Amino acid sequence: GTISALLAKAWLVERETGEALFSLTDALMGCLSGLVSITGCCAYIESWASIIIGFISGFLYLAGSWLMVRIGVDDAVDAIPIHLFGGI
Repeated sequence: GTISALLAKAWLVERETGEALFSLTDALMGCLSGLVSITGCCAYIESWASIIIGFISGFLYLAGSWLMVRIGVDDAVDAIPIHLFGGI
């Protein structure tokens, strides 16, 4: 989740402003989202699948965070995108 959230956010910011910005906050939130995504099924999946799940969860976190801002939900610590979108 960390790598996918960090690189996806840097790419999105670069597309909007012309300069890539690496955000440690987004990387750490992507890491938390990856941990939430893998915790429920960790005993039943292979290790290669956990990498894919973690990678996808970073993108889901960014999409969920963007959606919360877009619809006007005030979530200062991004708990909804991490736990809702990461948990699904």
